[in-house]
Amino acid sequence: MSITKQIPPGQLVNFINEITTKEKFRNELETNTKEVLAAYGFDIPADLIPEKVALPSKEYLIESVSEYLKKEHFAFPAEKSVRTGILSL
Repeated sequence: MSITKQIPPGQLVNFINEITTKEKFRNELETNTKEVLAAYGFDIPADLIPEKVALPSKEYLIESVSEYLKKEHFAFPAEKSVRTGILSL
C-alpha cells in the first residue's frame, strides 16, 4: 500500500504550521504517523513510514524550514504564498 495523493502548497503550509505550533497535532503525528501523513496527502510508501516517530523540537523545525526556504526555490505558482506563510511562523 502507498500514499498517493498530491499535497497542495496551501496544505503544506498548514501542515508545517501544525507541526511547529500545535502540541496535540505533534502528539498525533508521533503516534499515528501513517494516518496523519496520508490525511495531509504526503506521497510516501506506507512501508517506509515507521509506526511511531519522535519529532524534533518546534524551534528546530522552524529554523530548519526557514533556512531551507532561504536557499531553495520552487517551481509552482503559489511559491511566494507558501514561502511567506512558512517564514512567518
